[in-house]
Amino acid sequence: MAGSVEHIDVLIVGAGPSGLMLAGQLLRYGVQPMIIDRRHGPDKASKAVVLNARSLEIFRQMGMAEELTAEGVPCDQIVIRGKKPTPIECSPADFSNTPFPYFLCIPQNKVEKALLTRLTQNTCPVSWATEMHSLHQDDHSARVVLNHEGIHRTVVCRWVVAADGTESSVRTALGIAVDRDKRQNAFFVADIQVGNALNHSIQLISTPKDGVLGLFPLAANGRYRLLCSLPKEWEGPASGQVSYPEVKQHIDNILGFTLPVSVCSWTAIYIGRRHRASQLARQRCFLIGDAAHTYGPIAAIGMNSGLQDAANLGWKLASVLTGKTSPQLLNSYGQERLTAASAVEPVDRFLNNLTATPLVCQPFNWFIDSGLSRVPGRRGRAGRLFDRLSQLGTSYRQSHIAVHHATSRTVRAGDRLPFYEVYDEKSQTKTDLHRWTEKAGFIFLVLGTVSHHQLHLIGRWMKQKYPRGMHLYYLPYSPRNQQLFKAFELPASGTRMMLIRPDMYIAYINDVLNVNLIDTYMEEVIGWKHFGNQRENT
Repeated sequence: MAGSVEHIDVLIVGAGPSGLMLAGQLLRYGVQPMIIDRRHGPDKASKAVVLNARSLEIFRQMGMAEELTAEGVPCDQIVIRGKKPTPIECSPADFSNTPFPYFLCIPQNKVEKALLTRLTQNTCPVSWATEMHSLHQDDHSARVVLNHEGIHRTVVCRWVVAADGTESSVRTALGIAVDRDKRQNAFFVADIQVGNALNHSIQLISTPKDGVLGLFPLAANGRYRLLCSLPKEWEGPASGQVSYPEVKQHIDNILGFTLPVSVCSWTAIYIGRRHRASQLARQRCFLIGDAAHTYGPIAAIGMNSGLQDAANLGWKLASVLTGKTSPQLLNSYGQERLTAASAVEPVDRFLNNLTATPLVCQPFNWFIDSGLSRVPGRRGRAGRLFDRLSQLGTSYRQSHIAVHHATSRTVRAGDRLPFYEVYDEKSQTKTDLHRWTEKAGFIFLVLGTVSHHQLHLIGRWMKQKYPRGMHLYYLPYSPRNQQLFKAFELPASGTRMMLIRPDMYIAYINDVLNVNLIDTYMEEVIGWKHFGNQRENT
């Protein structure tokens, strides 16, 4: 074996969306990872095509949301067709809990390109045509042999993250069991041109006899992603290529009319095999994205879940690597993200039942036709469905690092920080709560009436105890912020302190304003070490 052993902090295996997002998150905290991928370069195929609201919030926090929304098509309506069309509109009245009340249709390769550009700006290249040859680990490090076009080299890593897809070589090397759904469906996927009109809606059509078809707008010139379930007789040859003319009649049967396709630029066969790893961490290794879990294609959960895995793991891993916290913090990653996976699985199965047998498909269509259509113009089933599809409702209330010591019941520790516009009394400008989370680190949010002297003391305490690790924001009660105080169940005369995690989830809430309680939480729950930028072997 040629060459010397190289020591690195983090090896990310796989340069898809989840691996690139993790690298971007680590770079926010000054951690430089190594990223490898067996491919010879970025994918040119579009693959997944939907970013949901929660993923867009993460990109906004990184300062990348505007460039992505400019590249994609915001879809503020889903039209699900059973026996009759049932539009689910993402109107501001129904879906105001996010700055992105829509689904952004954007090809996966454009998402990857944006992340690769961010990495390039931070001199963090991807090592293409490089794969993991072997992996051995103990409680202190992982020893990985890499293969780049027949040349082997050894790296010793403090941590390894598997972002290498459904058939993860890292997961296989670790021997982590996978719970696989025995049911699988074959889908025909194509990028097509249909006229020149842009429709800002996602179309899902379900028929008991022929299955399901989805149309997702990709550009203003009439380019769409088509997703179509294939009949059972196609499952045999599904591993090969199928052209659009071969499935045209099947597509037209589902639609009930002839789709006027002028160009078909790309086709693929997707086999819907859902799985979930039994655990997401083992010693020095973690699983994220498709290495950890896969879903059916209808609900557009897969890529988004991987991005959110990376956001959850990124700040924790960086905190440990920079010596700010003990490694025990990392135990919360698997606990929280397995809970999140369990939460999205029902809605994934719900929508993917469109491809099921008539016995399942018919009651599904009845629910769509009679249930969702009863709530136009107000938040009900449609709103809850949007929250679950967008993963805005994902909560970590049961996590051991979520501590709730307040009287409020609606917003609790472990919840994602709600999106509310606020009037910043200090700057005399409008902003929103999520804007205050754009600084890397914890956010200490104080609500209510607090004296200038007390705020000064809090600022001094924070500077001494958590330099560059925590940022203070204060929001006094005012008529302009009445809606926010009402949402947090806080009277005008009340006071509350909230600690927001770097990934925009609420870590700690208390009705008592006492910084000693924050110290106790940070030291005993998070495992914070008060020695600034020092690093130690973990």
